[in-house]
Amino acid sequence: FEILSVEPAMAAPGQAVRLTAKVRRDVERNCNVQYTRHLYDGANFRHDLEGVQRMNAAGLRALDARTPGMLQLTVRVPTNAAPGSASLVTTLDYECNPLHAMWPIHVVSEMRFTITESPHDLR
Repeated sequence: FEILSVEPAMAAPGQAVRLTAKVRRDVERNCNVQYTRHLYDGANFRHDLEGVQRMNAAGLRALDARTPGMLQLTVRVPTNAAPGSASLVTTLDYECNPLHAMWPIHVVSEMRFTITESPHDLR
């Protein structure tokens, strides 16, 4: 998995930001993935967004078939997030064979966006 580019996006604290990226996925391999996401706000404060998520190889192939070469997701910006340049960081651990249960293929991706002062700044 590789992020090639991210479309500009912005949201105010408490709002959802819609992120769209061009990506490259290798769905030829039969890999399962587990991942976590966190957000760094304009003050570089880390906000953990959710627990561990999992997707099997069939789910990854279905995702790629639905949005080929694209990743589209929505994330709620924490209400206490500082305005400024922000990053959504996703840490992915792929298991493509039994050995990867102990030593997964580790990938970290980042999608940058802007947190505005208030909803009025989005116009």
